[in-house]
Amino acid sequence: MESPYNIVLIDNRNKLSKLDILKEDAIVNDSSHTYCIGFDAEFISKSNYPRSFNKCRNWIIDTPTNEAVCLIQIASKKYVFLIYLPGIGLPLPKRLQKIILSEKWLKTGVGIEGDLRKICQNYRLSHFHGSFELKTLAEVGNIKKPNLVNLYSLFVGKQHYKDKSQSVCNWSLPLRESKKIKYAARDAIMSYQLFQYMLEPTLNHIHSKSESKLDVQLEINLEENLNIIEKNDSILLGTHLKSSDIHKISEIILSINNMYPDFSYIEPSLDKSRYSKLRKTARSALKKCTKIESKLMNQLRITLINGCQMKGYSSNICSSL
Repeated sequence: MESPYNIVLIDNRNKLSKLDILKEDAIVNDSSHTYCIGFDAEFISKSNYPRSFNKCRNWIIDTPTNEAVCLIQIASKKYVFLIYLPGIGLPLPKRLQKIILSEKWLKTGVGIEGDLRKICQNYRLSHFHGSFELKTLAEVGNIKKPNLVNLYSLFVGKQHYKDKSQSVCNWSLPLRESKKIKYAARDAIMSYQLFQYMLEPTLNHIHSKSESKLDVQLEINLEENLNIIEKNDSILLGTHLKSSDIHKISEIILSINNMYPDFSYIEPSLDKSRYSKLRKTARSALKKCTKIESKLMNQLRITLINGCQMKGYSSNICSSL
């Protein structure tokens, strides 16, 4: 692990102003105010530490999974912030809410979505945005055992062994031991550095393209690329979509990676009956599918219909899918 890293402990509300350092150190795009951080969290459970768990309502609101977040670790280029929530108490500071909820704060880690989901449940936050799950990226690349330690060794080229004595401990207690503080800091730092190493070629490519203007035309010969659909297969294909509609659909696809990846949580809508009819049609088509490609297309269509309703987009977009 590269050094030195400055560890900043925030264990009361008076120290929250230190997060100003984080904004300066984590920013990756000044014009769009976009930030990149390594993110991790530590919890206690009712079964492991029942006495401490009974006091958790002093710093969180709800415990639907019988787990309570105690520590949030955030790493940037040179700093790692250990945010001790029992010392901060309620309500959850707006600075932290913004980091959790905003898509402008790109949060990277292994198992990060599970951590963010539990944090949102603890504080009754309806959603989170901007998470980047490194484990999923590794699985796409068919990497075996895509845990943080193995991925760090593979991409960064450095072995790191966790102190098992600290893996299960009472995180609701104040951070006083050096060993405990360093253990908490490491995962967030490793997550940040791992993202940089895994995505470096892609980020360099994006940077090079942002500095050049390319005139590329996409030509498709429909006759050569048409898929033959058997009579038993029902598949719904997009036709006559406007460019603005495509932009909205792309926006929905990009935001699928949130607390409700299948958009199962739908906000109330004045156009609910229209969405219901569209969903019913798509589900009926899905039941008749025999080919995996057809099933995936209709599953995607249902997801987009739910996404359009949640985003408040017109149901007319869905009619064209």
